[in-house]
Amino acid sequence: MADDTKLNRDPDLHQKALVIHVPGYIHITWADVDEGAEVFLQGHAGGTPHAYGPHTVVSRDYKILANSRREQFMHYAEDLIVPES
Repeated sequence: MADDTKLNRDPDLHQKALVIHVPGYIHITWADVDEGAEVFLQGHAGGTPHAYGPHTVVSRDYKILANSRREQFMHYAEDLIVPES
């Protein structure tokens, strides 16, 4: 069984993300966001593309987000999305 703690903290295991097109959103990279920005994470719910969030960027350098309950977590993948303008 894999050590979940290591998997969640090892940036090399999360650098590349499967790109899922979520209608109404555009993909951005960590380099494109500022601290305090609101972003979403791409995903799918039952096979349907879905935006999870919003999340607030706490640290771009350390790739830390905070959810709506203000719980912070590291998120290394380049799967950030924002609503189209």
